[in-house]
Amino acid sequence: MFSILLVTWIMSKIEKRPNSVYGLGGKRRIPNFFVGMAWGFICLSFLVLTLSKTGFLQFDKRLLFGAEVLRYRLIWFVGFLLVGFVEEYLNRGYLLFTLTRGLAGIYSWLFKTRQSKTLSFWTSALIVSLLFGVGHKTNPGESPIGLLSAGLGSIVFCLSLWRTGSLWWAIGFHASWDWAQSFLRELKRRKPAQYSAGGMQKRSSQTNGLFARGHHTMAH
Repeated sequence: MFSILLVTWIMSKIEKRPNSVYGLGGKRRIPNFFVGMAWGFICLSFLVLTLSKTGFLQFDKRLLFGAEVLRYRLIWFVGFLLVGFVEEYLNRGYLLFTLTRGLAGIYSWLFKTRQSKTLSFWTSALIVSLLFGVGHKTNPGESPIGLLSAGLGSIVFCLSLWRTGSLWWAIGFHASWDWAQSFLRELKRRKPAQYSAGGMQKRSSQTNGLFARGHHTMAH
């Protein structure tokens, strides 16, 4: 994280721009962050509810109780807050800003259109989202649907940047989604063949999930 901030700060000095233009500025940073957090938790909860009601997901017994729940909840939240910040700033911060700026000049020269900024932003958003989706291929057990979901999620985050002028909504959403998925709901991605072979694997108590495991009953 610090290396990303350092490199971005150096580039801002070279380009003589405030560091905030790369996605950390905006007028409603704190409200956007918390609204994004709320939406991330709501969307993940809706997904879990849908899977549970349709029989594709079942929860086993709880692993943590009392003070342990609060302690590990806070630890994992801080961890995923850093993950959300790093991934958003790395993929949709300086990279997206610079790519958009470069393409805007090309579009303006080629097409002589006033919409060059809009075209360049969404062209850059598609490129970044494609890279973001493909980048998740290294995740253990990642499926094609998971890669597509990551790419589409990136488009949503780019839309939030376009609408709010900052990355804070996306950072909040990203952090709360990952936190709820990994700690609260104990969801783990598996390839289709692995679902039919036994569903989601059980994590040990050291991973600090609230529930022991979730089982997919989906047959392929």
